[in-house]
Amino acid sequence: MGLCVLFIVQNQQAETVLGINLGLVAWRFSAPMQVAPLLLILLGSGIVLGLGWGFSRTAQAQRRVRELERLQAFGSPKPVETPPVSTEQGEDNEEEDDDWG
Repeated sequence: MGLCVLFIVQNQQAETVLGINLGLVAWRFSAPMQVAPLLLILLGSGIVLGLGWGFSRTAQAQRRVRELERLQAFGSPKPVETPPVSTEQGEDNEEEDDDWG
């Protein structure tokens, strides 16, 4: 941040020609723009976008926490049972087959 302020102070009168080239078409602003206001605009827009993204992630996490708390308070559904896995190969366990099949 300090370097940005120092750059703006040192280059108050610097100007640049702005344009965009998309390959097929290109645009250029008719008048040059000063670098200091351009930097402040870019810095401000970066801060706003970063805060917006951060707030949306926080809101998402808060909604998820409320959802999990609600499930815990009202009782969550029973977990799905999975069939037992045999660690020995080639051995038939008829008791397990009867339970699941």
